[in-house]
Amino acid sequence: EGMPQLEELAEGCDLAVCTPGRLADFIDRGVVGVTRVRHLVLDEADRMLDMGFAPQIRQIIEEHGMPRPGADDDLLHLRGRQTMMFSATFPQAIQDLAEDFLDPSYLWVGVGSVGTAVSSVEQRFADVSTTNPNGRFAVLVERLRAESSRGKTLIFANSKASVEDVHFRLADSRIRSKQIHGGMTQAERERALADFRNGNVGVLVATDVASRGLDLPGIDHVVNYELPLIAEDYVHRIGRTGRIGNTGVATSLVTSFEPALRGIVESADEQGAELPRWIVSQASRKQRGPGHSSPTRGGRGASGG
Repeated sequence: EGMPQLEELAEGCDLAVCTPGRLADFIDRGVVGVTRVRHLVLDEADRMLDMGFAPQIRQIIEEHGMPRPGADDDLLHLRGRQTMMFSATFPQAIQDLAEDFLDPSYLWVGVGSVGTAVSSVEQRFADVSTTNPNGRFAVLVERLRAESSRGKTLIFANSKASVEDVHFRLADSRIRSKQIHGGMTQAERERALADFRNGNVGVLVATDVASRGLDLPGIDHVVNYELPLIAEDYVHRIGRTGRIGNTGVATSLVTSFEPALRGIVESADEQGAELPRWIVSQASRKQRGPGHSSPTRGGRGASGG
């Protein structure tokens, strides 16, 4: 699987874009060396350091002779590297971890308020706490048709099964869409994204695979059919609209159990967004999973369903 990449690297390169796992594999094989790295970039740095990649990244940086962070030290004949980290969200715990890889005199550049939604996105919320799944889907269709003049819509759900269900039910409702999730092949994902980018379909249903890193210009409406379980993911999701000077709308369907709701409301409040009273009230209540006497980190019960 990695042979085409190995052949390209054998020709040499000045810039390599890698996943941590593949880079670590190539370093272990002796195909790639990092002793002459002058610039190290971590995109989506909070996720890189929080999703199990931290040990691999630490190994790549600290155990294979990569130059230390900071400027060259001519007196000690030590080479340095410039380290850059980018993310829309950066929780304090991840900032503390990131400092292990940065020069102590690093420069922090913040655009707006880090970790909050941008003001160019109008945040809307629909209460579906008293409806069944059919009722929730009916609300989705109603909102899509009400906003049909806006152009492209990106719908988020939390699992492959939910994405597939919404995609097929939209077809039954005569709304054309494409889907994208981790269970698809790369070729299938690329075809779906191409149809969405080119305007062949106006609706894309996706898991969080579409919340970061993908080039999806011109999205006017983001819908959280299911709110994420972590507030930071909400910021990334709705940040797919209202980009580069444009405005957008984000609509979230809110059930009776939303573990991330308090953080979402706090983020919106920091940004100065006006929120309906009912959602502020719901966010202030303890979120309990069905059949549980206390909140659980895993979401809707131990099975994560």
